[in-house]
Amino acid sequence: MSENHFPELLEAAKRVVLDEDVYFASLPIDEMEAIVEANHEAIVELKRVLQQPCSMELPADHKAFCKSIDCITTLRAASKLLSLACQVAFDRRHFLEAMESAGNMLRLANIMRRGGLVVDMLAAIAIEGTAIHLLRKQRHHFDQPSREHLTKLLRSHVVAREDFDFIAARDAAWEAAQPPDEEIEPTEPEQEAIEQHQLSPEFVQAFNEYLQHFVAIPREQQLRKHESCDAQPLAMLRLLWLELLLFDYRETHGCYPRDLRASVPAEDSDMLVDPFSKKQFCYRTYEDGFVLYSVGPKQFDAGGKFGHIMEVSLYRADLCLDAADYPVPENVCFLDTSPNYPSPAPPPTLLQRLSSFFRRLFKAAPSSIASP
Repeated sequence: MSENHFPELLEAAKRVVLDEDVYFASLPIDEMEAIVEANHEAIVELKRVLQQPCSMELPADHKAFCKSIDCITTLRAASKLLSLACQVAFDRRHFLEAMESAGNMLRLANIMRRGGLVVDMLAAIAIEGTAIHLLRKQRHHFDQPSREHLTKLLRSHVVAREDFDFIAARDAAWEAAQPPDEEIEPTEPEQEAIEQHQLSPEFVQAFNEYLQHFVAIPREQQLRKHESCDAQPLAMLRLLWLELLLFDYRETHGCYPRDLRASVPAEDSDMLVDPFSKKQFCYRTYEDGFVLYSVGPKQFDAGGKFGHIMEVSLYRADLCLDAADYPVPENVCFLDTSPNYPSPAPPPTLLQRLSSFFRRLFKAAPSSIASP
């Protein structure tokens, strides 16, 4: 068995120096450049370690969750720095360098999945989402060699991506190891986040009430919700990979293929599958263009009706690569329950407060998935 370099990764991440009070997505590019330059040695070390065999190392007992939260807090800074490095490289039109940073974000996400709990998977999803967002924004500017490089990178990431079932099994083992009737207090990072963002006691209480409602759902339904969360970045990864191949096909043949399968090598046919529907992605050509999308969590084709990722989550829109570019919907409840996922309905006032909070988060972050 190869050595696990995860402890080295944590040490490399601890070398990153960032101001946690800064919202990095809104920084001018020159300030991003200054941060990246100041952390040059940390970036070099992160790149080195991320090429080594790594997976989460958690104790096989009830302490795993607290250990996991500590690791996520440490690695979060590394993911932010890699995101800034990617944005700086794209601004300079250094596409391969930007792809390298995005690729390292994806490697970090896979490391957090391997050996981790569901909470680690959710953190990995956020990192994946940020990397996908940065890449998909620039996809129309890539030349053929850049597209070829990126398709190989995305394909290798999907192949190495640990399946949700393994993560769910580890999480179930952790839950089984919990002492009976143990009172679980907020971890230190959670408490720091509450204080840092000046969340009111009323909001914290409301959120905890919602979590209690979620816990009351049968485990099988909880897993279905988590699996749906996991399917979204996988769908986006495959959609981006497919679009790049479609661009190559058009460059070679002068038009887009009538059948999506014509652009995909036979050995990569799994990339044609929508993780939500388990069928081929929806694809249609028109004049000199095409539409390509996933049915999303609603699991039926709305005919190419697109909207913001919140509307996709609410079963109102199909999922496309540009979901983040659609306006954030108003007067909707982000935490609405669906008939597909029956659960105890939280109080309307609680949902209203939480939905308002989540809408503010989505407006602040341009990514289709919350930034890590």
